[in-house]
Amino acid sequence: DDEAMEDHDAAELEYDPTAYDCLHALAFEWPCLSFDVLRDALGEGRKAFPHAMYVVAGTQADAANKNCLVVARLTNLGQGRHGMRRGK
Repeated sequence: DDEAMEDHDAAELEYDPTAYDCLHALAFEWPCLSFDVLRDALGEGRKAFPHAMYVVAGTQADAANKNCLVVARLTNLGQGRHGMRRGK
């Protein structure tokens, strides 16, 4: 029903920071409904911090002619305030 949907939409999600090895927020001019990590030549299965990566995202602007494809290089991604997970 509509009331249940409104409650669901208004709910604030919580996360467990120990579930993430590396968690960062990105902000572009417009929201992105999808993104993907691009394959690079830096090697697979990287474990040592800081990390570097390339991402691609498609924006969802308020008008179609404002949409864009974003390709970003992210560097110096550390563990931040989340710290290391136990057992790692």
